[in-house]
Amino acid sequence: MHGQIDPELLADAYYARGVNVQQSKGMIRTRNPFSKVLSLQSGRFQGAAIYRLKDEDRLVCVIGGSVYVYNLSTGSSVSFADKFNPEASCFFCQADRYFIIQDGYVGSSHEDANWPVILHEDQLIDQSDSSSSFYVSNPGRRLPKGGPMAYGHGRLFVAVNYIPTVGDGDVVAYSENEGRTSFLAGDLIKAGTPSDVLKFTDTVYFNAGGAIKLPEELGTITAMGFQRSINQSAIGSGPLIVFAEHGASAFGINAPRTNWGALDFSQVLFSTGGTQSPWSLEPVNSDLFFRGADGIRTLRFTATASASSSGLLSNDPISDEVREFTDLDGACLRELSLAFSSNRALTTTNPETAETGETVFRGLVSLDTSPASALGKASSALYDGVWTGYQFAQVLSGSPVGSGILYAVVKDGSDNVLLRLADSPGQDYPETDIQSRLYLRAFPFQSAFIRKRFKHLDLWLSDLVGDVSLRAYLNGDSGYWVPVTDETAFTISEGSGSLGPVRLGSSVYDNVCSPTTRRPLNTGCLLQFCLAWSGILRLTRGKLVAVPLTDDDRTDTGVLDGQSLDGSVPDNAVDLDDFDYEVSL
Repeated sequence: MHGQIDPELLADAYYARGVNVQQSKGMIRTRNPFSKVLSLQSGRFQGAAIYRLKDEDRLVCVIGGSVYVYNLSTGSSVSFADKFNPEASCFFCQADRYFIIQDGYVGSSHEDANWPVILHEDQLIDQSDSSSSFYVSNPGRRLPKGGPMAYGHGRLFVAVNYIPTVGDGDVVAYSENEGRTSFLAGDLIKAGTPSDVLKFTDTVYFNAGGAIKLPEELGTITAMGFQRSINQSAIGSGPLIVFAEHGASAFGINAPRTNWGALDFSQVLFSTGGTQSPWSLEPVNSDLFFRGADGIRTLRFTATASASSSGLLSNDPISDEVREFTDLDGACLRELSLAFSSNRALTTTNPETAETGETVFRGLVSLDTSPASALGKASSALYDGVWTGYQFAQVLSGSPVGSGILYAVVKDGSDNVLLRLADSPGQDYPETDIQSRLYLRAFPFQSAFIRKRFKHLDLWLSDLVGDVSLRAYLNGDSGYWVPVTDETAFTISEGSGSLGPVRLGSSVYDNVCSPTTRRPLNTGCLLQFCLAWSGILRLTRGKLVAVPLTDDDRTDTGVLDGQSLDGSVPDNAVDLDDFDYEVSL
């Protein structure tokens, strides 16, 4: 798909817009459906993440200020009530075997802010409990109150608003709210005492400061993560990438901690192209995908740089093709999410407010990162278009990334439901035929300067399953979409089937004219078509037939006698709303 090139100028291999379609073997078919995993607690959804431990996936989510842990392998669940501000969007991080949740609530002082929730499997860890093996006597040495977090190189990093003041080895006070422009580094994990990763006992470092601050004014810290090292002398994760509202910085925390103060420890990578979307940061191979104010961006090294010891880093916008969708998101950047699995990235788009007050999204932008590939040669990523049907609260990558597991939390009133993207075609939950559209490029036929009349469209279809209905729309000289045929329905009683040619078209518009051009609605120098269907099918091939007309060919039947060219909308015009497919849960 490429929505930012005029349909007249699109190359043969592109289409103008796709709705609920995906590319498979170079052809277009109905997207895979979403199936139900389980019903979650009802209420205001504040975020979720996958907690993977001992080959079991747990969904950890915050709803109405309480924490809920759902074991996706056993179906069991536990909850911890009233832990957070019930309206805050939360932050999540797994540090080795432990899982941490923060709500980022600042309050008027450090005392007003909420302590993080720490989990080990289904158990709550309380560092203030003197009878617990996790007890830390000095509150200033416990896992700090904060916001975005990241775990890498054996340490946990937490962005904070309140900086600890250190004296004689003990925390005695906290600063005023400094704005979330600094972060703390935790203790190194040890094989014999893995719980050390939850402690922050060494906070005097980096020129004796109590925290590590952004090296430039980039706004509030919004997300943290690691990018794969491309240096030939190193493997695994590279430096810590700290994103802020207006840029990103890198910190060399992979160096020994004792050397941090002596190194060129931090550097501003970019002072433009930051993010406000912590749920959108996703590692994809050697890239870091995230949502910026202008759409999807990727932080990556060029292929040439990847072969050398010094890199040429780029912060590229990669979603111009779907800008008509990502431009809808400007007012709700904080709640955007992005997930990646099985070579497909999905990100939320088109926000609205749910019944319970949080932001939800009416669609997902789908990017196929490997539409077709061969041994030793990868193809370019291509956008499928937008996927609709639900009120999406968040999308999440299942573990391990790339296994084909992709989850979505969706809303229905106050109810929250966890769905999973299926691996094969079918119906959306609950038993709903998916409604798809494909907007083709504008066809000049042999010449863009000769008007022609549409006759018919022949389609060859394959992989049809169950009940399928199909119709086509035409956009010619009138500038409006008009249906060129009544809905055509098929039923495949068993298995899957193929049909073709299926002919769509009629002469119903030969003498029905546009009030704007006074020409028949089925004529034009360029003819663009939209195919719409309900159900499961693959478009195998098609043939368009039109006949040339003389330049002065107009209706002479008096259809518009006595009417002026007033620019009004033709009675037959259809408003195609790409988000009108909505599943009722």
